[in-house]
Amino acid sequence: MFCPKCGERVKEEANFCVSCGNNLKVKQKINLDSPETQSPAQNVNKITESAPPSISEENLEELLKKLKKKAGEDAVNFAHITEHDEWVCVCSTVNLLDKKQKIQNCSKCHRNRDFALKKYAHPSLKNYKPSKELKKNDSENKISTQKLYEAILGEKNAIYYQTKFEQFDKKGQGLKASWNWPALFAGSSWALYRKMYGWFFILSGGHLISGILEGAGTEELSWVIPIIQLIAFPIFANSLYQNNLRKKITEGEKIIEDKNELIKYLRNKGGVHKRLAWLFWGMLVIIILGILIAIAIPSFLR
Repeated sequence: MFCPKCGERVKEEANFCVSCGNNLKVKQKINLDSPETQSPAQNVNKITESAPPSISEENLEELLKKLKKKAGEDAVNFAHITEHDEWVCVCSTVNLLDKKQKIQNCSKCHRNRDFALKKYAHPSLKNYKPSKELKKNDSENKISTQKLYEAILGEKNAIYYQTKFEQFDKKGQGLKASWNWPALFAGSSWALYRKMYGWFFILSGGHLISGILEGAGTEELSWVIPIIQLIAFPIFANSLYQNNLRKKITEGEKIIEDKNELIKYLRNKGGVHKRLAWLFWGMLVIIILGILIAIAIPSFLR
């Protein structure tokens, strides 16, 4: 059987639990909503809220056979969380419960923690649902999508992109067609300015391939890639930008639970390269001045 307090497996004839010292002969009524029986799982994924209750040996043998059939021959225990900030895998390995990590695997069999707690928990715990108070606290701690976008977009044209993203979300998944003038004129430079490093290298690589084809004497093919980029990228730039930001937001939510720290992380990961903008406009001014000087000098010499 199992200790009803900490979930450790104990002998049927034992008087006290060897792990927590709980008196096993005293019948205890388990209230899953009480603070004593609520486990750290509520702070992780709210999958299971108590250690497995004690069961008879005859039922235990039958349940363990079903568990082995489902989880494998190395399954010797129900996955559960103890009151000592530990989670016990089906292979009976005790692992430290890392609340900050949403993805955690067993140190021995490498089973995923959340999957094991959900699929291989004691049958009496699978249908347990968090109390209304827990759900309320969870909703209070959740940051709205609008605030996440505000943090990662920064101040530059934030309202424009937020409006676009809201329109895209109403249309469902997939790329959405719109138009982005900076993406048309700046191309890969705009992607770099918006910290879309992957698309910056893709677009730059397209120009490089086009130059190689032109150098090889296939001028007809060398124009194909630039034309496709010139048309397709401005059309889907806004949607590609949203996908890029979504990925960064998801990565941040996986590793950071604190709301304020998450906002700081997104502000650092998002925004724009302001120095790149100044460099771009500086080069543009130099080019324009160079053209004017080239035109004015011959006229002056005459």
